[in-house]
Amino acid sequence: MIINVALPIPIFKTFVYKVANYVNPIIGTRVLVPFGKKSIIGIITDINVSSKLLTNNIKYVIYIFDKRSLFTTSLWYIIKWGSKYYHYPIGLALFSVLPKQIKSGQLINDQSQTLVVTQLNKITIENNLFFAKEQKTILSTLISQPIYYNIINFSKKSIKALKILHKKKLCKLYFNPLMSKIWYKTYNKFLNKNIINNSYNLFKNIDNFSVTVISNIKDNDKIKIFLDIIKNILKYRKQILILVPEVALIFKLLSLLKDKINFPIGIMYSNLNDKIKFNTWLNTWYNTIPIVIGTKCSLFIPFSKLGLIIVDDEHSILYKANYKWCYNARNLAILRAKVDNIPIILSSLTPSLETINNIKKNKYQQILINKNYPNNITNLLLIDINYYSQINKLSPILLNKIEIYLKNNNQVLIFVNTLNNTLVLICNTCHHIINCVTCKQYYKYNKYYNKLKCDFCNVLLTIPNTCHVCNNKLKFVNININNFKKLLSSIFPNTSIYDLDYFNEYKDSIINNASIIISSTLFLSKKYYFTKDTLILLMNIDNILLSKNFRYIEYFIQLYNQLINYVSKRYEIIVQTNFPNHPLIQQLINTNYYNAAKYILNNRKLTKLPPFNFHALIKAVNNNQLAKLFLLELKQILNNVIKNKILIVGPRYSYYFKLRNYFYWYLLLISQSRNILHSIIDEYYSYISLVSNKYKISWLIDIDPVHY
Repeated sequence: MIINVALPIPIFKTFVYKVANYVNPIIGTRVLVPFGKKSIIGIITDINVSSKLLTNNIKYVIYIFDKRSLFTTSLWYIIKWGSKYYHYPIGLALFSVLPKQIKSGQLINDQSQTLVVTQLNKITIENNLFFAKEQKTILSTLISQPIYYNIINFSKKSIKALKILHKKKLCKLYFNPLMSKIWYKTYNKFLNKNIINNSYNLFKNIDNFSVTVISNIKDNDKIKIFLDIIKNILKYRKQILILVPEVALIFKLLSLLKDKINFPIGIMYSNLNDKIKFNTWLNTWYNTIPIVIGTKCSLFIPFSKLGLIIVDDEHSILYKANYKWCYNARNLAILRAKVDNIPIILSSLTPSLETINNIKKNKYQQILINKNYPNNITNLLLIDINYYSQINKLSPILLNKIEIYLKNNNQVLIFVNTLNNTLVLICNTCHHIINCVTCKQYYKYNKYYNKLKCDFCNVLLTIPNTCHVCNNKLKFVNININNFKKLLSSIFPNTSIYDLDYFNEYKDSIINNASIIISSTLFLSKKYYFTKDTLILLMNIDNILLSKNFRYIEYFIQLYNQLINYVSKRYEIIVQTNFPNHPLIQQLINTNYYNAAKYILNNRKLTKLPPFNFHALIKAVNNNQLAKLFLLELKQILNNVIKNKILIVGPRYSYYFKLRNYFYWYLLLISQSRNILHSIIDEYYSYISLVSNKYKISWLIDIDPVHY
């Protein structure tokens, strides 16, 4: 019998091998096959296939590892579909979703064991007051019930404390047989007592596919709704996958659910310990874990009986991978729910524009929990900074507000919108920064042209000798986040100033102290909650309004409308801009998120931007200018053969992907037809590989990109 095998190599095709006639190969199982001078593990993708090769020239499979497929039907489908849609080799895609132990060839059988932690003696916490806090927590849990180690989901500190307890012989580890549906048998009484009616009518039938968008909801209310849904799904002995955009939210949601639901809950994220990751994968496969909370990688767990998928904060761009396999986990989650014929819930305070557009097309149903939230923010001050000319544009009104909040022992949160290392020309006397007449943004020094350049208007300016305001000498100043912190430190010398990008260094001091907190990103993590009255400053937002990345406006209005969700007490927002009459600014001030989103969607429709057309990026990276030369040659060749079927823009330099000394460049492919765009990429993929080999650079395809 001839079979197709996918190997973990960057090649799109599969390879043919033979198995003996008495062997019954199964699609989705691992096999050891000869490949060149070595043996390699692959995955069977098809059986009983025909081949142009002579039978004598086809090599035999050396060994078959598994008795059943490692992938469920829906999982197999979405991986194959995702491999084709995002133009990523099937072998790499299949192996990228498997635990390390499976990829290395570890055997799996029905007698697999799971590690359990249990108490050794009935020791009370009162008799062990000398223990550290983490040890006390674990010991108190052990006294009441055993803890399943494979789903323990503790922090690194807790795992260390567990090892200390074991070393002191206060708990022991032993192997317990892996039993299917053990969670339901153990907690059956709990379920029967705690079933809550589905009061929000989120889905009529749990056995039918549907996409429900829950919006206009605060975190506290969201947890209550999640609990209602989870308990109703578990009633039917089905499993639940909860996707979150970042690791911090896993543990936050885990702590909230553990207090309410006495069920084993698994976690999954890419940097999780390999043993815990494998145990979660294995126990979910055997249905001994009913709930898994994880980031986008958890989408590829082989659930035995998946009944519901919840995508929390579905608007987050963290669901989109930017390297190697550039898939969108939210979209693949919807596809998996459709294949499994189960409901999926998209939860967000501010749904993405793609989701709002699908609601408008009646593809998704929307439930507004609180129709008046989020509403337009009333306690907002708009500052026109055309009248101020200071470094980083810290206006006197803004400085005065900061001083008042700090004197009252409150906090100031400043969004500075990514201050990269940038050389600008500034006057020594009046501190005026040379800026573009059209867009009001700073000219930046361009080393290649030895001139000043506006990144937004692409205008070049010869370096002036004197300031046009006061005729005094000019100097170059490097504007970055560190210099901005130094500036604030000189103005407020007795105030703690923190960079939120390095929050872990400060632990809880930000929340408890009066301080200035700086964030250089549009994506504030939900793990940051501020318990004091907070002044929120949005600076440099003109960079967003004028950005070449059209999606930044969407990200900004989402952040803007979610800010009040981070602050537990009173807040005030100040927005500084050169364009106070900009339509988007007026939309934010006078209306709510949905009206602003509608305005942006209408603009995208007029300008033919996604979701009303389709984009793909060809990204190239190198530590010199070869990436740009590769894309220039590729563009010239494609323009000659494609003949205006698609529009090719670039090559452009990507500031977002700047890393160390590497240069990231991209070509943007634009088409009104998704099919035409994909067919051209499929047709010329091998040719792109040949050109890249000439320049010896790395490259990839990014379909439906979120960063440009």
